[in-house]
Amino acid sequence: MRAAALHLGAETDTRFVLNVCDLSGSVTPRLAEDGPVRQDGVIAVPDGVGLGITVDRARLGEPALTLN
Repeated sequence: MRAAALHLGAETDTRFVLNVCDLSGSVTPRLAEDGPVRQDGVIAVPDGVGLGITVDRARLGEPALTLN
């Protein structure tokens, strides 16, 4: 979720940004070891493919619903 929010924020015109709140330290477990982290008050947008992260599917558990 953080990676998606970062991408959205990076592309949003600053005239439309009211505030930003990073609650990532309150969320566990981390679902992507290569996910963005705050350093010196800044969180960089991942630059990899897609959202720029690799989700650890083992941490997600079994799907609650699968649609074919």
